[in-house]
Amino acid sequence: MELAERKRRDEMDFELQKKRIELKEGNENEVKVPGQIKIDLHKLIPKFDSKSDDISLFLISFERQAKILNLPKICWVTHLISILPSEIVGLIAREPEKDAADYEFVKKLLLQRFKLSPEKFRQLFVKHQKNPDGTWKDFYYEIRNFCEEWLNGLDIQTFEDLKDLLITDQMKKKVPTKVRHNKQA
Repeated sequence: MELAERKRRDEMDFELQKKRIELKEGNENEVKVPGQIKIDLHKLIPKFDSKSDDISLFLISFERQAKILNLPKICWVTHLISILPSEIVGLIAREPEKDAADYEFVKKLLLQRFKLSPEKFRQLFVKHQKNPDGTWKDFYYEIRNFCEEWLNGLDIQTFEDLKDLLITDQMKKKVPTKVRHNKQA
């Protein structure tokens, strides 16, 4: 009887040690959601493909998932790096350690690397279409982010700045092409 009890305890100890080792060796891309099982970020967000993916939409998707999982913003760069190609990770690694750990800095760096200027964000904002498989909430979030990046890129700080930008943008659309290209106009 004592032998059976000892054997059962040894098996329980073995299983406990096994679980501890699994936790220590656990994938750094797994996130524990309170009251749920671990979630692998690689399954939620596919690895970025610099040849075919839009970096701004990729970052929007990443930020959305990070917020849903309640990841502290201080951990975002670590998780982001795991789903970026090695050449982009190398670009981030060349930056000073303090900057490379700052998500906003890394985001700005990636947007600059992929040449998403304020004008490009304006175009994305104006021309973006709702994905047939996506929700209206997703569409709202995407165009809102394009708009914010456009305004941030132009350093729009006040309502007056915003009005001037919208008026200028509208005028550019209405002015005939020959007038736009005439340098004296």
